[in-house]
Amino acid sequence: MSATQKNDRQGKGPDSGDGDEDLAREALWAKYRAGDRDAYEALVDSYLPLVKVTVSRMLINLPSFISREELYSAGCVGLVSAVERYDPGRDARFTTYAITRIRGAVLD
Repeated sequence: MSATQKNDRQGKGPDSGDGDEDLAREALWAKYRAGDRDAYEALVDSYLPLVKVTVSRMLINLPSFISREELYSAGCVGLVSAVERYDPGRDARFTTYAITRIRGAVLD
């Protein structure tokens, strides 16, 4: 695997977002792994837009009587679970893992 492919798999490719934002999140992950509760809360806050996007995409295929707020609440539970259970050593980007956990929490 080339260095570019490896960086893309780890979420460090050209489409992974702002470089400064990525560095800030990496620092938050390091602090969180060291036991910093504030870093945990900052990580959850920084990934909340991912919940909104995921829920919006799912809402298209769900019945109209299901409220967006309920789905968003369930998605937030999935995000919290993803932050707590993510293993960076598994060669998967956090966003990929988190989307799966968010969708699962919403569908449950």
